[in-house]
This record gives sequence, structure tokens and C-alpha cells, in this order.
Amino acid sequence: MKRGFLQHPQASNGSSSSTVSKKATYGPHTALVSESYANREMFKKAEMIDNQPAIRSSYGVLDNASRLPKDHDIGEFKYEVLNGATDHSDNMLVMTRIPNTSMNATPADVPGGWSECLVTGSAKRSILRTPGFPHALPSPALPVAYRVAPTPNKGLGVFATRAIRLGELIVSERPLIISPAGMDLATDCPDDFTDEQVKQASLAQREKMMEVLVHTRMHPERREAYLALCNSHLHDGSGPLMGIMRTNGFGVDIEADKGIWGTYSGVFDHLSRVNHSCSPNTIRTWRDESLSMQLFATRDIAKDEEITCEYCDLLEPASARQKVLAPYDVVCTCNACRFPGVSDLRRKEIKDFKPPALSEIFPWAMNPALPDDHLLKPLLRCAELIRQEGLEAAEQKDVSILLPMLMCYVVLGDEAKAKALQEKINLNDISENRKVKDDDPTSLKALKKGPLWALRKRMHARR
Repeated sequence: MKRGFLQHPQASNGSSSSTVSKKATYGPHTALVSESYANREMFKKAEMIDNQPAIRSSYGVLDNASRLPKDHDIGEFKYEVLNGATDHSDNMLVMTRIPNTSMNATPADVPGGWSECLVTGSAKRSILRTPGFPHALPSPALPVAYRVAPTPNKGLGVFATRAIRLGELIVSERPLIISPAGMDLATDCPDDFTDEQVKQASLAQREKMMEVLVHTRMHPERREAYLALCNSHLHDGSGPLMGIMRTNGFGVDIEADKGIWGTYSGVFDHLSRVNHSCSPNTIRTWRDESLSMQLFATRDIAKDEEITCEYCDLLEPASARQKVLAPYDVVCTCNACRFPGVSDLRRKEIKDFKPPALSEIFPWAMNPALPDDHLLKPLLRCAELIRQEGLEAAEQKDVSILLPMLMCYVVLGDEAKAKALQEKINLNDISENRKVKDDDPTSLKALKKGPLWALRKRMHARR
């Protein structure tokens, strides 16, 4: 077959949905291993991800023996343009603009822009049926709080142009591209292909799909932004477009495809410039109703300080974090990675800590024989470890420490500390954009009127 794509006459104009029939893939830097490879070593070594066998895509420098033969034909990539269609089968891959716009639209025509998407039919329908979609993007406060600038040793990064407060929205952005994080393994490879050559053929096939998404469908201004991003996969067989996707993608949570495709990846103009830290000062959230990602400050950020986020599980040991970061060509030199002896122990203690359930508050409150800090002392220790490790981002993802701490101060009748905790919980409750109102039963005003307020003081007074 001829190399390259069959160019459909409608591909460059009209409102667009291009469809491709493909199987499911799972997870970042992974490839689904079908039963057609059951006799290969790769099938035996596959990991189970979302109950499907999958292998990790290669990274680093590819040796010559693993490269594809020069005469290997990747073949044509066929696709069909279906203008305005939404009745795609659940597992069919669809190339589509979301929010739906004309192929002739410019970024100035669509506030917040749009995303070129490679998603399944079920995911597309789920997004379009989200209540309120397409909701306007949340707007950060002015003036703009960041700039993109060179770092000493990490290429470009994002820096604060002014002081940024805890809980402040810094960036709000739709992805340039949304695509499955993983890929299918090519199933039409010669029997004498090594496992690595099968991976290389698979990367080459995905590159062809990316060529349509980027070079045929993207607006020139958004294409320029995509191509300007870093590519850390120059030597592992990834094409230039897949290399950028693998380097810069953040996971986006599309609920409809849980268990079908698993994970999608979004590449952003500005957010993808934010570098990793194991003690980050921001947290990312994803919102289906606006098809956008937001970046919030998890602590106060000083002017000119670098804005960072996490690329991995922050509570894993330094050695495990470095393995996860390797495919992104990231060698973290933060204090937690440079001095893992103390940091790993702290992070393990944070990870293993079991905060008291709210149901434990009342029995403690009613038992004056127990010390006043019986529940509070371990909570305060965990909070201090979080502060020492700079893990406010992890704390924001899980307010299980903050809520029982607040209730302890309520029971103790400590209004100043309860108020401070309530304000912190308000700032932490960013993923749902919800702030506690005075008439809310969990507000401090309501709690002060409830039976738990200063209960310990009353119990002590009865003794």
C-alpha cells in the first residue's frame, strides 16, 4: 500500500467529525496487547491495567536492531468525514472538534478556543451531554499571574509575575489536543518482528493519525503552539507529533470511557509548560462542563517563583518517582529527591496515616478521661509533615485531615483555630468550586450553634 493518508475531499472544510475504527488502549505510555500476541514474550510480561494486558512504550535511545526495516510499509490510514454526526458506535475513534466549530473558525471566533479530539463515540456523546456544556471557562483574576520563561536546567518553565495567594486560579485552558494516552499494538506485523519492532510499528501508525489531527485539522495558530512544545522522545522511535504528545500530555478524566479506553491525555499551550516538582505549589483540576483544566495555587507563591505541579504520585519513594518521571526526560533535583533518606520516611508516614473518622469525634468528646489532644495530636503531626515536605497539593486532594481537625477545634470550642481551618477548607475545596456559606450546616456559624460546640469544656465542667 502507498505511504501516507488517503486525502478525503471534505477533510479541509465544513464542520467536522472524522471517524476511525480502532480497538481500545489503556494508560499513559502504554500499549494494549491483544490475544493475537499470546505466543509472544511481550504477552507473558504484560502488566494488567484496567483488567487488560498492556506493555510500556519504549523511551530513551533506540538501538539499530530494534528499528523498523527500511522496506516495511506502514500502510495507508483511512478515515471518513461525517459532517455533524454524533451516532458513532461506542468504541469507534472519532476525530472531532469540541466544542463543535466550523473548520474555517479562528481562535478569535471561539472564546476559550476548542480542542482537536481523538476520542471514542461514547466519550464524545458524554462530553456533549454534560449539563451546561459548553460552559464558559473559569476566568483567573487580572492581571495575568504568570509568564513562560527559560529555567536554569529544565528548558522553559512558568513563573509568577506577581504574588499569588493560596487557592487562587492561575491558569484556565482548553487542551490543544485530546487523545488516548496509550495506543494499540499493530496487529499486521511480520512474524519475525521482535517485540520492540512491533512497538515501533505501533508508534508509526499512531504518528499517522496525529498527522491528520495536527496538520490537516488544527488551525495554524494552534498548530504553531503545539509544535513549539518540548519533545523528549527524539530517539525512541516516536514521530515528532507523538513525541510532543507523550512529553506534554496531562491526564484528562472522561467518565464515559472508564474501562473502555481508560485514560486520555490533553496537551495544552500554557499548562504543558508547567514543570514538575515533588513539592509542587499548585494542583490541577479537570472540568467536563467546560472541557478545560484549571491550575490552582496550593500555597502562597512569591513573585518570580517558579510555578510547578506534580507528574507522579508524590507519596511514593524518590526512586519510584524517578522511574515514573524517566519517560518525560525529567530528572528531579528537588530536596526530596536529593535527600531521600529523611523525605521518604516522612512521605511514608503521611501515606500510612489513618485520620480519625468523624464517628470517633463524639466518643472522645464525651470521655473526659481522654486528653484534649487525643485525636488532635496525630492530626497536627501529619499536618506538620505535609508542611515540611511541601505536600500541600496532596493535602488539597484529600481533606480527610482537615475535616476531623476542624471538628476537634469545634469540640474544644477554639473559635480562632476553627475559623482558620474553615477558611483553609474553603480554599481547598477548589475542584467543585464550592465555598461554605453561613447557612451551610458545616459552616462555623452553624457549628457554633450545634451540640458539639465546646462540648469538651462542658464535660470538664461536670467533673
